[in-house]
Amino acid sequence: MRVIQWQDSYRIGHETIDGQHRKLVGMIASLQQAIADGKADEATSQTLKDLVDYTQYHFRDEEQVMYEIAFPDLEYHKHLHRQMLDQVIQILTNIKSGRPFNAPDLVEYLTRWLSDHIIGEDLKIGHALRPKRRQLVQT
Repeated sequence: MRVIQWQDSYRIGHETIDGQHRKLVGMIASLQQAIADGKADEATSQTLKDLVDYTQYHFRDEEQVMYEIAFPDLEYHKHLHRQMLDQVIQILTNIKSGRPFNAPDLVEYLTRWLSDHIIGEDLKIGHALRPKRRQLVQT
């Protein structure tokens, strides 16, 4: 299982969003540690609920930033956010109803999704923010 940890390559250059990404990485890392410690069953449901709640909060903030800078791929980005949340909510629902799940596969999915999403999509927000910052400095 690939262990997630914060990397400078995840920075998009927006203090709030970077802080939230760092917290999401930490939440997934905590879940990884619980699994490594053999506490997957007791930790997974609550951690996933907390992750869903925090992710919804983060996505609202991130989408607001994209709206404010007239980010051209806002609707597509929102679609990616909805897809991820729908999938994690379904997993959480399955866990709460007693369906079996594979905790390491779940964590691998979350790790891969977050890392790929930040690197593949969120860095585009950082690129879009740079010209806005230069405009603010010049005025």
